[in-house]
Amino acid sequence: MDLTPYKKFIRDMCGLCFDEQRETSLREGIKSRMAARGMTSGEAYFRHIVSDEDEFNRLVSALTVNETYFFREPMHLDLLVQKLLPDIIAAGAPGEKLKILSAGCSTGEEAYSISVAIMEKFGIDYRGFFSITGFDIDCEALSKAEKGVFSSYSFRSLSHELKNRYFQPLGANRYRIMDLARRNVGFVRHNLLSACYPEEFARADVIFYRNVSIYFEAGTQKEIFRRLAAMLKPGGYLFTSSTETYSHSTDVLSLVEMDGIYLFRKNPGGASKAAREQKGVSCAAERTSLKERPSREPSRVPPAAPSPRTPSPVPVSGASSGKGGIGSSHREALLLASEKKYGEALKKLDAIPAGEAQHVGALGLRANILFCLERFAEARAVCGKIIAGDELNLEGHLLMGLIARAGKDEEEALKRFKDAVYIRPSCWLAHYYMAELYHRRNEPGPAAREYEVAAGILGKGGYGEHGLSHFSLSASPDEIRLLCERNVSGLRGSTAGGRRHGL
Repeated sequence: MDLTPYKKFIRDMCGLCFDEQRETSLREGIKSRMAARGMTSGEAYFRHIVSDEDEFNRLVSALTVNETYFFREPMHLDLLVQKLLPDIIAAGAPGEKLKILSAGCSTGEEAYSISVAIMEKFGIDYRGFFSITGFDIDCEALSKAEKGVFSSYSFRSLSHELKNRYFQPLGANRYRIMDLARRNVGFVRHNLLSACYPEEFARADVIFYRNVSIYFEAGTQKEIFRRLAAMLKPGGYLFTSSTETYSHSTDVLSLVEMDGIYLFRKNPGGASKAAREQKGVSCAAERTSLKERPSREPSRVPPAAPSPRTPSPVPVSGASSGKGGIGSSHREALLLASEKKYGEALKKLDAIPAGEAQHVGALGLRANILFCLERFAEARAVCGKIIAGDELNLEGHLLMGLIARAGKDEEEALKRFKDAVYIRPSCWLAHYYMAELYHRRNEPGPAAREYEVAAGILGKGGYGEHGLSHFSLSASPDEIRLLCERNVSGLRGSTAGGRRHGL
């Protein structure tokens, strides 16, 4: 079989290069597809893929390895959530959602890994402030990504804790990613070599383009790199794998080093040379979606500042908020919760004596765990017990507000946060969420006032006044204060200019 016309057509259509070392895999892939189609002539099959796009895509699927797994090169994810995203948030314009692309996403492990890493850093509430779009030419791989079901082989670099927290076992060593980690992740079929890129890719904050360019020859690598660079907003970042970094041109993007990791950055001062030369590369008309999927993005535009993290368990000295001490089972449950072993923590709480189980500290811990697990009805019932025993219990009202907010009951959430402020005026977290709710309701004056109060409390060292006795927040006081101050500035400006900033 003469492979020459196949090699040229595949290279021209999608950039894949099959040199002498890879000819065997090309030949085997063609033979497998010919057998599937019941064809015996290589020339006839070649004419078929030229005229039948679906069959060409199936051949490409047979030729690509799709070797991927969760948390591959985890140092990139650490850099993303510990440094890049906080810096992007602090410098970003009010109302902008963080946009991350996974180029050559294969079966979706990379895109979902990014989502998990972000939620681990910023919490469940942060889902409304970012979108992740994975794209690939391989329809079969994208179908698997959309289904979100993976074998145990995909988890060889993922900790058991994260696996248990974000994946549901289906049996036979198969696991489905939970909705809380996939809600803001979407997948689109797209050819990296396409002359036009979908509009939804434009002005990305971060692009992951790892372990993909190895399939392309040098000229194709450069062309794809330029097109991806054009999709970045000024100041945006592009990750390649550690083995690919030096095969890309630094006259397109600047190569930078952060914490020992090399990545590319687009000139933050304005449009890069690549962007100017590739003007018009984004083209909605050529978009080919995997399927018409319902939008996973909220219908509102998020505020400039992310919500403080959904409470993550951290032991606090003297965690009990009621009279009396706590027993060893309660302390063990608290420790398990601090390690995010929520199921085990609940079992410990279930095992403690009846009297201790009704202790306000034990009830508070149970309510917080149930909230983190998004078991809101159960969490609400526990908070009801707390408030029935002490109607001025700050944590009970604050958690009720968070539960109402998660259920989009804005009136109830606002009432509960006001109650929390009445009980403890220095509770900056309640002020923050009140500001967010006012912001969502297009009430810039009250929103700015509450953000200002929260910033003032934090500026005076009142970070510990968050009101959650068993939990703390992941962001630093200065990070949250700066975000509040930036929102105040934006809202004051919108009021003066007659503009309203909603969520």
